[in-house]
Amino acid sequence: MAAISAAGGPVDELIVRALPHTGAFTLGTTGALGRLLSRRSSDYVRLLLTVTVLVVFLGLNVSVLGLVEFSGGSLLPVVVFFGLIVLLDLVFTVVFAALQWRQLVESM
Repeated sequence: MAAISAAGGPVDELIVRALPHTGAFTLGTTGALGRLLSRRSSDYVRLLLTVTVLVVFLGLNVSVLGLVEFSGGSLLPVVVFFGLIVLLDLVFTVVFAALQWRQLVESM
């Protein structure tokens, strides 16, 4: 963790190693949200685009954190970081559902 903090920028080697995990997360999240929120294939495409944008701006950090060894003292910031990402994902899901509410009700 100290080496990553000292780097002061993206750690390219870790990002490349994390890409398979990032891709699996992106597809899995798209599939889960699509299954929960819609049944139309066009909505899956929109969800994939949206999740990809979220992953590009946030997910690379999450994937890299999965490859880093943490000491006991640095665990709290990591927990807070994940908590904020989960909160952001929940807000995104609620906003998406609110915007798609009419279509959701009609499809049921």
